[in-house]
Amino acid sequence: MNEVPLEHLTAERFAELVQTPFQVSIEPGLAVKLELAAITVTRPDTRDDVSPGGPMSEGFSLLFNGPANPPLAQRMYGFAHERLGSFDLFIVPISAAGELRQYEAVFNRRPVPANGT
Repeated sequence: MNEVPLEHLTAERFAELVQTPFQVSIEPGLAVKLELAAITVTRPDTRDDVSPGGPMSEGFSLLFNGPANPPLAQRMYGFAHERLGSFDLFIVPISAAGELRQYEAVFNRRPVPANGT
């Protein structure tokens, strides 16, 4: 599966994948499915380029639902999605109730300029 560059992991790309499963590698040969449940944009970036007076940062968070077992620790995991590709993502467990655990990934970064510099 193709490796996705970090700058291509945008809120818009993830928005197309809400309520779809991601394979999360928890150790070699062992993976668990997490479903992308929601996206929250914390600092909307409405511009296509970074320019003087433009937004200094963009931010959004992803909420994933997963099974109660095995519980995943706070750390970096290899994620893969059939439509998006593969990438590493740091997730944090945020809640557990019954047979459901929830995890969050937060993106907070400077927008990449349209010309790539």
